[in-house]
Amino acid sequence: MFFSSSFYNPNISHHDMRILQSLALKKRETLQYQQRSYEAQKLWEEDRKSLERKQEEKRKEWKSYVEKKRKRENNMNTMRMEEVKQNLRQAQSLLEARLTERDKRIEEMIQQTEGKKIRHSIEMKENYEKKRFLAEANHLERELERIMQYEECEHELNEKLKKAEKLRQRDLKNFRKKVASTNKLEELRHQERMDELMEEDKFMRNQKMKELQEREDKVIQRYMEQVRQKLQAIKQNSMHRELKGQQARATVRELEEGLETWQDHVMLMQWDALRRSEANAKLLLANRRLRVECENKERMIQHSRRYRERKMDESRKLRSIIDEIRNKEEKIKCLQRTKERDITECRVRAHSAAELREQIRNTLTPDTFDRKVSRVNMELRVASRPPSASPTLMRSHIRLG
Repeated sequence: MFFSSSFYNPNISHHDMRILQSLALKKRETLQYQQRSYEAQKLWEEDRKSLERKQEEKRKEWKSYVEKKRKRENNMNTMRMEEVKQNLRQAQSLLEARLTERDKRIEEMIQQTEGKKIRHSIEMKENYEKKRFLAEANHLERELERIMQYEECEHELNEKLKKAEKLRQRDLKNFRKKVASTNKLEELRHQERMDELMEEDKFMRNQKMKELQEREDKVIQRYMEQVRQKLQAIKQNSMHRELKGQQARATVRELEEGLETWQDHVMLMQWDALRRSEANAKLLLANRRLRVECENKERMIQHSRRYRERKMDESRKLRSIIDEIRNKEEKIKCLQRTKERDITECRVRAHSAAELREQIRNTLTPDTFDRKVSRVNMELRVASRPPSASPTLMRSHIRLG
């Protein structure tokens, strides 16, 4: 045995040997307890390091998860922004296409209206020219009829004058025949009368010719006046047409100016709509960016709160573990102090026992001392037997306590 090889001494009594064995056992238990506490401390350090490694891994995983989520959200926001920009570009292109199509329709309508107006004005002009030509033709026909009537009247008057001259010549012949049978006075009187009649007839003829000439002059003058009035009316109509043309050109210019003003207004409205759409897109982007920033801040706040809570939990656990370790250390120190006190007491007892042994050795003879040593050895051999030995052999009158 360990004690038999270390503390074997034939001069030590059985009681002292039992005391020394108990002290050695306590020392061994103390060493084992220290070894176990060291191993427990080592295991706790390993657990703490593994926990820190796990926490670091979890922190890295959480950080990578947050980064991936942010990256995914940024990609989603970028895709949404691209979709918004694409929709805006499509809306702008569609608006431009509709505006160009509307401008084309307006230009076609303006061209159609201008063509209709031009055709209408040409038709009106042709109708007016036809009516004017017909009116002039009718007027010339009436004038020709009047001139023909005048010529017919003049011809009839000449015929009547010729007939009257023939009748006068015939009457004159008859009168001369009658006068031939009368006296000369009567003939002279008749001759004078005939001369007077001839003068009156000549005067009447001249009067008629003057009247006819005056009537012809009046007709010609009236015809010339009508022609002059007609030319003046034609000039007035041409001036009126020119005025209408100027009015039409002014109307066309006004329409063109109104079209340009309307196009400018449309361009301004388009520019305002584009600017409003850009402002709405910027506002939407700013709102989304602000919302994403708020969500990120809220997420960071939640993450920091959770991290603080986790830290607080870890610190509480660490404090509890430290308190437990301190309590265990205090208990170990108390046990160590108790054991040291017991060891000191045992040492004092051993020292007193050694002194007592020395006194006994000095008082006893060598033979008696040898017998006691042999008895102690025998008791030790008996005590070192296995538990299958008889209970009577295992009994002892020494009680350690």
